[in-house]
Amino acid sequence: MKSAKPSRKLDQDHFANVVIFLLMRCPTAGLTKLLKLLYLAESQHYRKYLTPLFGGSYIALKCGPVLDNYKHLFAVLEEKGIVKETTKKILGVAKPKTEYVPLREPNLAAFSQSELETLDKVVEFWGKYDGSTLSQYTHRAGPWTWIWDPSEPGRAIPYSTFRWLENLDLLTDADDAHAQAALKRLKASGVRRFLGRSELEMVGDGP
Repeated sequence: MKSAKPSRKLDQDHFANVVIFLLMRCPTAGLTKLLKLLYLAESQHYRKYLTPLFGGSYIALKCGPVLDNYKHLFAVLEEKGIVKETTKKILGVAKPKTEYVPLREPNLAAFSQSELETLDKVVEFWGKYDGSTLSQYTHRAGPWTWIWDPSEPGRAIPYSTFRWLENLDLLTDADDAHAQAALKRLKASGVRRFLGRSELEMVGDGP
């Protein structure tokens, strides 16, 4: 699997602070939900302010957009005593649920106003959903739709694609066959049929 070539340096301290914030606000979040919240927070902040939240690199896998090298990144957080990994058996599910417990409070003073607003909105809007629901959402809305290729898992998701709603017209001339095919599907059925009313309002394309 190819890893995304980082277009920016990930801020380890800021990443840790974001993880702690999300875990404190969503204490029952499993790994899948946490990864999706990280992606949504990063993409939403970049989409609105054109700056990353902590500078993670994202790749397209079968399970949707994922923070590249997340296993290593979380292992580092454990080594530093920032979080603790736990597993929980779920009735009727063979694979135990992986969760992370924060071992310290987030440093709210380290966040800018735009970062706090974005994190608050992401938790308020998406925090009530489970990982499976968030995974389904990221499969039908956003750049994963045209970047995912089962023959080439791990394709990089450029930050510029986080502004996909704004750039639909610009992308119609893209050379990438995946983008062309997905954009045709989007325009044929209409963006609003891929997103619900509340989702459109969240991403800034509401009526």
